[in-house]
Amino acid sequence: LSYLLALGALLLIHTSELRPRRKVERHPGQIREGFRYAWETPALRLPFVVMGTVFLFAFNFSVLLPLLAVRNFHGSPGTYGRMLALMGAGSLVGALAMASRSSMANVRRLCVLGLVTGGVTLAVGVAPWLVLAYVELPLLGAAFIAFAITANSTLQLTSSDEMRGRVMALYTMVFLGSTPIGAPIAGFVGQHVNARAGLIGGGVIAVAAGLYGLAALGGLHRVSSEIPGVIEQVPAEPVAARPAE
Repeated sequence: LSYLLALGALLLIHTSELRPRRKVERHPGQIREGFRYAWETPALRLPFVVMGTVFLFAFNFSVLLPLLAVRNFHGSPGTYGRMLALMGAGSLVGALAMASRSSMANVRRLCVLGLVTGGVTLAVGVAPWLVLAYVELPLLGAAFIAFAITANSTLQLTSSDEMRGRVMALYTMVFLGSTPIGAPIAGFVGQHVNARAGLIGGGVIAVAAGLYGLAALGGLHRVSSEIPGVIEQVPAEPVAARPAE
């Protein structure tokens, strides 16, 4: 049914209202050019650093929540199911709330949401009672989806037309590629220490990433004359990519 809804939405698109983009010709070195562009554009580098850190260390719920449910709260598989359901409900509410605010995405909002995500993750990790964790998990789901949506929107609004596809490919690589690295780390901590330590550690690192991002915005202010809109809600005019070597 979900696929039918997606197909219906695609069929309702008025193609005559779409703005055609100039096609970027394929040439050797495009991937390297995309990496270089993302790193050398300050308004892109900072979001990638913040979101990469948060994705790597704080988004390992599928590993840590089962351990938290069974080992710390002495629950059953049903306990874990309820935790996931509550987190999913929060994600749905967060996604709907962000739907009307995606155009307002910017680096500052991303850093603040990184702080919030880390703070709620930390709160779940230290929750002494299961009922308190049940209250906090919807907030965690909402913060998680709001952070991911804001990261996606910020990169799209900041990157230039000809580089946007490569920038978003990097976003997907960071978003999905962080799991094979972060999940084993979280699993090791959860097995040899406990799930609380994994959540607390991930939360602290996410908070630190958000604070670093907010502090680094001072540096972006200094180049705002070259990259207008880095702090505001207007798409930035990023530094042009060098031609491929």
